[in-house]
Amino acid sequence: MIAGGAIVPPGDKSITQPVPRLQIEITTLVHLHSSLLVAYLALFPGLFALCLAWLHSRLGMRAVMLAPAVWVTTELGRTYFWSGFPWLLLGYSQTTVLPVAQAASVVGVFGVSALVAPSPTPPGRAPSGRCRARSRAARRRGTRGRAR
Repeated sequence: MIAGGAIVPPGDKSITQPVPRLQIEITTLVHLHSSLLVAYLALFPGLFALCLAWLHSRLGMRAVMLAPAVWVTTELGRTYFWSGFPWLLLGYSQTTVLPVAQAASVVGVFGVSALVAPSPTPPGRAPSGRCRARSRAARRRGTRGRAR
């Protein structure tokens, strides 16, 4: 069995022994630390969703245009806040796409993230003059966001 990079001989129970002063098993501490790390890293997509919802309440569908900037800002925060976790950024997913990977030499991984971030937005949801006119008419009627 491998534990922490070291090979543990069969029958060794040192991994499940309690930590002397804490009376907590090591595996419990590992699970606790892993859970805290996952919770910390989950804050950043949550912050992105919160910021985008706030922008949507202020700007309507035009907030979709700001989504890449908000996403890159949360990636920057994840990279530089506290000790930083600069791995698994959206820009790293494009290393196999040659034209986009070559753009990384000019704009960096955060620029590639900004280029890739709007791709999940369906073209039909992009802001258009017709959507704005419909939204203004709905606001005048007072039916914004409600079904008829």
